[in-house]
Amino acid sequence: MAKPLNEYRFHFYRGGIDRKKPTEVITLAELVEKIRSVFYAEAIARVRASETDAQRKERKAELDYVTVSGTFNPYRKAKNLYQHSSLLMLDFDKDITDLESTRLQLQSDPHCLVGFESPSGGRFKMIFELAQPDRHLESFGDIAEYIKQTYGYQLDASGCDVSRPCYLSHDPNIFVNPNAQPYQIKGLVLKAAKAKPSTIQQEIRNASATYKHALAVVERIEQAQLDITGDYSQEWLLIAFSLKTLGEDGRDLFHRVSQLNPSYDTAATDAKFDNALATSIFTTPGKFFSIAQDYGVDISKPGKKEPVPAGSTTEAVTPEPADGAEPELPSQEPDREKKRKHILDSSDSVYYYLEECKIRIKSGKATFNTIAENFLLYVKYQTEDEYENLTWVLEIRPQEGDPIYVEVPHDDFTSASRLKKLVAGKRFALKLSDSELSELHGYLFTRTQFAKAVKVIRYGYHQPSGVFFFANVAVDRKGVQIVPDEFGMVCIDDAGTPVHLSMPVNNRHKAKRFTLTDHRLTLNTFFQKYADAHGHHNALIPFCFYLMSVFRDVAIKHKNFSPILFLKGGAGTGKSSMARILTSAFGRKQEGVNLKSKNTESALVKLMGQASNTIIWFDEFHNELGSTEGLLQAAYDNDGYHLSKAGTTGSNETDAMEIFSALALTSNYIPANPIFFSRCVFVPITSQDKSAEQRVAFDQLEAWQDEGLGCLTLELLPHRALIEAEYPAAYDLLYRHIKAQFVGEKVAERFFANMAQLLAVGYILACKKVIGLTESDQARDILADLVQIGADNVRRQHRIMAEKTALSVFFEIIQQLYDSYMVHEEVHFTFRKVGNELMIDLRFPQLYQLYALHYRRTYQAAPADRDELQTEIAALEGYPDWDSFKQQIRFKRDGEDNGQSDSTPVKGACRVTYSKLVEKYNFVIEERKPKRNNTTD
Repeated sequence: MAKPLNEYRFHFYRGGIDRKKPTEVITLAELVEKIRSVFYAEAIARVRASETDAQRKERKAELDYVTVSGTFNPYRKAKNLYQHSSLLMLDFDKDITDLESTRLQLQSDPHCLVGFESPSGGRFKMIFELAQPDRHLESFGDIAEYIKQTYGYQLDASGCDVSRPCYLSHDPNIFVNPNAQPYQIKGLVLKAAKAKPSTIQQEIRNASATYKHALAVVERIEQAQLDITGDYSQEWLLIAFSLKTLGEDGRDLFHRVSQLNPSYDTAATDAKFDNALATSIFTTPGKFFSIAQDYGVDISKPGKKEPVPAGSTTEAVTPEPADGAEPELPSQEPDREKKRKHILDSSDSVYYYLEECKIRIKSGKATFNTIAENFLLYVKYQTEDEYENLTWVLEIRPQEGDPIYVEVPHDDFTSASRLKKLVAGKRFALKLSDSELSELHGYLFTRTQFAKAVKVIRYGYHQPSGVFFFANVAVDRKGVQIVPDEFGMVCIDDAGTPVHLSMPVNNRHKAKRFTLTDHRLTLNTFFQKYADAHGHHNALIPFCFYLMSVFRDVAIKHKNFSPILFLKGGAGTGKSSMARILTSAFGRKQEGVNLKSKNTESALVKLMGQASNTIIWFDEFHNELGSTEGLLQAAYDNDGYHLSKAGTTGSNETDAMEIFSALALTSNYIPANPIFFSRCVFVPITSQDKSAEQRVAFDQLEAWQDEGLGCLTLELLPHRALIEAEYPAAYDLLYRHIKAQFVGEKVAERFFANMAQLLAVGYILACKKVIGLTESDQARDILADLVQIGADNVRRQHRIMAEKTALSVFFEIIQQLYDSYMVHEEVHFTFRKVGNELMIDLRFPQLYQLYALHYRRTYQAAPADRDELQTEIAALEGYPDWDSFKQQIRFKRDGEDNGQSDSTPVKGACRVTYSKLVEKYNFVIEERKPKRNNTTD
């Protein structure tokens, strides 16, 4: 049953075929009214009055048109299909000698939802509803075969284009069938391809059987004295068109049916049948049977037996041969149902038994072995990944219960021993040798139908198809969720061609991380809470980094680099929480990869390549990473890792492990290597004291994180076309304006490029009011705010790099020692309030000894001279030399906590403004969690 016409929606284009962008969305009800009304009458009359085909084509091109199959974004093109309408337009474009007779027959089709005369006149258009609109191309092919078999008409193959335009026409008699049946794919193309050409004898037998069937139905109509001609209305004509397919034999049947109408006239009936012989397009008497059935007539074939009740044994079954003996096939009698019931299918050497669920394979000249009992084996898909690795999706169809599907690597599929192990894992015994496996392959490859699919090997964005893969669902370019079928496959329409994609398969832990949950939250709600918890300036850059990561391939395509997010802060500052919750936007939260663990470089690259257009988070960055730091640096340049290909000793073949995710780092330390540091966007997190409002917001974020935040990415995905179109301009605009903030300053170009790359997606979405990143929603104000925040960040990072003096290294190492519990408050430093300023007292002699020892061990070089550091500290506070700056300050002795231990003053100590150390060196040692507390910050 069709839906109400106002529930079918598609695009309307005003102004002729040159218009590519839609004017508005209209419904099928509106289209019917436009065609029925006189609105297009004058324009259509002008088209039909054309003197030449060229003139007719030119005038048609000026007509308004629709794309009946759906809506498109941003313009009409198959790959831009936004939402399928479930409709398909069929064009009968050949000249029709008798339009009225032809349209009557076509409109009688049970699937015809709407039918009308075409703009050129003398031709006809029909609209079908598709039961499976996600299989548009396959539906068209099946319908084309249905039309060919039912009406003998060959549809133009161009009709398969989902974006094909349909010019509006004028037809006051437009036909609408509110009870039309959606068209369900029947597999007619495959059946037609398998069908063998009929011999003349077969055609004669078929014609005779059809006539006997029609004759039996006519006799039942006569016995019931039932008039099915509908007062000589359209039904009478359709009966004539149908029975015409029996030739002159149909004339007598037509008279016998017509005689039951009080208005029967022999000459008129003959004339009507003669007209049917000339104008009927039916290829079978199916419509006659359909009309008879509508009147309650039994239309079963003559002599057809009642179905045998379940469990009946009235039908003989050929005995099963013993193993080793050649199967005894049923005799070649006309009744082939027994053979089909006994044997599902067979080749010369492989037999599939339906009832017994058994497979037997020829082994030797006359020996058959049973290789499978209680189940049958089928190939459902052959998959191939981007590295040309093959896998097979097999169906184990048991005698009882639901089918079981298993994915098998190609090497296992071609090895009898491996395949037996995989099947045994599903509790089925496969007993075959390698030679028997070859026979089974021959049967499966030549006698069964299976689709080829693309094997997707990583979660996230699959660039060739434009689909984003979570662990449990795929999302197409329009944001439509596609649930995988029982084989783990999703099907998309690629410019009218169905493409099968195999969902990524990974371990349960990883799959859980990328599982899309039912939790619903908007980007705006999340960002507001994220900013409440961490402060707007600190939150904006990490959040924009997340936005960039979702469209990382677009950024890489424009500028071949991917900035690294670097969050630096002491224990308890919340840096890890800021990173962790962003990873949960791809499903569920990801714990950071600890860089202090013994990771291999290849393992780290694999981690960065396991998902695409997502975030990979590495925690505990430190400055003794060695060659691993070069690997992280390569992630910026989108370079992967190369190694010798397995099994290719002596050749120059290599395997490449590529990087597909954006890299986020968290650390207590600033990178010492300026080359690596310049590839990062640096965000220092200094404050450990959270307000009550911040803690409430933080707790809310934690609760959301536990529920999964894949909904954020789901909200972003439909905007891909917008990002692809506007990214270059947005990047260039941001780059120019940020750079303009540093006129006359020697700041590396890379800083401006990094910031523009990171902010571009956020800027586009904010300007389109998809998300509110700033207080204003005006493009000019948004640009100004983002440029200001970006420039402030660049200036701070540049200053840190430029001022990498001996003193900055000193405080960085003291920070590391403090985080490692080797420097302690009251022993090595103390805080005191002087007026409104927080000051820090430093026990410089002891701190220098610890610094020097650590420096030699780390860098294998001499540390900075003591006098050099003392002079720099004095200068920081505005003193001319150390002697005028140093003080005697009391500290506890190391390892003592009694009150007497701080009574002795320490010479050579100093007092420094703490805010200067935070500002200049990002030196933060206000609070430290207890050593035994293993909770992440």
